[in-house]
Amino acid sequence: EAISTKLQIQHVVGRVDTLQLYIRPQVGLALTDIGGTMSFRDPGGVVAPLPGQIRLGAGINTETLEQVLNRPKFGVSLYAGVSKYLGRIEDNGYVPSGMNKLFTTWGSFIYQGATDGRLISPSEQISTSFGLEGSYIKTLFLRLGRVSGADLWIPAQWNAGAELDLYYISLSYAYSHFDSSNRVAGRSNRSTFQLKIRIPLDGEPRDTLVGKVLGI
Repeated sequence: EAISTKLQIQHVVGRVDTLQLYIRPQVGLALTDIGGTMSFRDPGGVVAPLPGQIRLGAGINTETLEQVLNRPKFGVSLYAGVSKYLGRIEDNGYVPSGMNKLFTTWGSFIYQGATDGRLISPSEQISTSFGLEGSYIKTLFLRLGRVSGADLWIPAQWNAGAELDLYYISLSYAYSHFDSSNRVAGRSNRSTFQLKIRIPLDGEPRDTLVGKVLGI
């Protein structure tokens, strides 16, 4: 059982039209899972930290001014970010909680259960990520992403995927490849398929690509 707080701020810098493209930069800051510790209803009374993070990211969305069926012909989005993991259990049993996480988790520490007694430096508690997405008439999407660092919290990995989005129905595929060097056991590469069906409840028709092609 636990209660957590999430705070997120995003700012779109503005739209710039140039070279037959429009460019829209944006930046964001997020604090996630800030709260007390998690407790479990078992005789052992296990206490664990919430997986709190502080995230800072930036991105650029670009689309061509040329359109097909009233949609931008091509689009490219690029995102990059850094994350500092705040949740941890130190070897002496200390579990930071609440707002204390923001101020007491920036130093080195020994992770509980570590057999080598090695200090985990602040740089090892930070992960970096980037993502790249290309689109065609906002219907076909290709994606590539990378997460690295801080592999005690999340394993380093590559992700790639594709999606066909026809609004009322969409089909997507994603593949995750985990680095063999990460220290989190039990991770294996995986593929994921997802089918989504949208049913608008307001009864209003949507401006869909299929409707434009069929003239309905």
